[in-house]
Amino acid sequence: MEKEKNERLAVLLLASGTGERFSKKIPKQYYRLNEETILETTIKKFVGINFIDHIILIVKKEHQKYLKDIKEKYTFINFIIGGKSRQQSSFIGLKYLFKLNFKYVLIHDAVRPNVSKKLIYNVYNNLLKKKAVIPVVKVRDSIKLVEKNYISKNIDRNGLYLSQTPQAFCIRELISAYKKIPLAKLKEFTDDAQIYSLLEKKIAIIKGDEHNYKVTNKKDLTMIENTYTKRGNIKVGQGVDVHKFKKGDKLFLFGKKILFNKSLEGHSDADVGIHAIIDAICGALSLGDIGKLFPDNDSKYKDIDSKILLKHVTKIMLKKNARLKHLDNTVICEKPKINKYAFQMRKILSKILEIDIKSISIKATTTEKLGFLGNEEGIAVMSIATVETFSN
Repeated sequence: MEKEKNERLAVLLLASGTGERFSKKIPKQYYRLNEETILETTIKKFVGINFIDHIILIVKKEHQKYLKDIKEKYTFINFIIGGKSRQQSSFIGLKYLFKLNFKYVLIHDAVRPNVSKKLIYNVYNNLLKKKAVIPVVKVRDSIKLVEKNYISKNIDRNGLYLSQTPQAFCIRELISAYKKIPLAKLKEFTDDAQIYSLLEKKIAIIKGDEHNYKVTNKKDLTMIENTYTKRGNIKVGQGVDVHKFKKGDKLFLFGKKILFNKSLEGHSDADVGIHAIIDAICGALSLGDIGKLFPDNDSKYKDIDSKILLKHVTKIMLKKNARLKHLDNTVICEKPKINKYAFQMRKILSKILEIDIKSISIKATTTEKLGFLGNEEGIAVMSIATVETFSN
């Protein structure tokens, strides 16, 4: 069921830090891990999650030169200039979201690229019950208070936890807490939970993830690099699907509705493009064909939107610790001509499959009037999926 407008949730990614402890040459969020920056690695963790309605990226005005590629790839993200401190930036983002009538927010440090989707889902599920929730990890080491290079006090570590992000709140309540603090004093706070606690309301905790650490110095970077330079096994799957025409006035192809003088016949919405993609991904993961996952004799798939089926396949890849690297599609038909729709199709697929639009190819050809396709009796699509799999 679609959320009511006032129940909407947004993600606030804080990326306006200068990272002086990390490097004076380049802000840490723009340091590259293989082919993408730390910031983009973090962004991709939130893209495609169904309960997230909007993503806001808080950036520094002086960092525009680093953002060009990201803005081109993620056109659905809003970029907002932040303040002089982390909490000023967070406050700016919160006020922006409040004006747009969002009710809930997940606030995350952009330099925590290891955040898992499992943790994001856990934070969200607890937010709906408790209004304020943060992930924490228990302190394991002994704690010492040090003054002038000498230990002045031993501190009991029982009951001590380290806070992480994403932290989740009801926006209206968090803004009320912010308004209790003079703007100049905001820099004294290090996270939003500290500020929310000024309302004297309880903040729920959930188990965090020790791998969800913040990149602060070069040692943290080495740990992150060891994670993201890990290479998996490359597997390739091929998918082919064909649907014949029937009477109608529209058809669906790669999730895009196209007005046409015919429709496609099928048990679902007959999206021949998405069906070929699902077959290709299933092939790469040795899962059989689309009929095994979504039988055409099952009434629950009757007239179903194929984008829903593709979202399910994306979740299967996540569970199997696999990721789609590239997708190549060839449409074979005389009509309709799809060139003018190709970019929109790629954009739809990019969001569902959670990959860069540049990693999706859609092209078309004909059979030069030969055969049933040449006689304009239907459409065929061939898809090739390149998938990287990692051992658990």
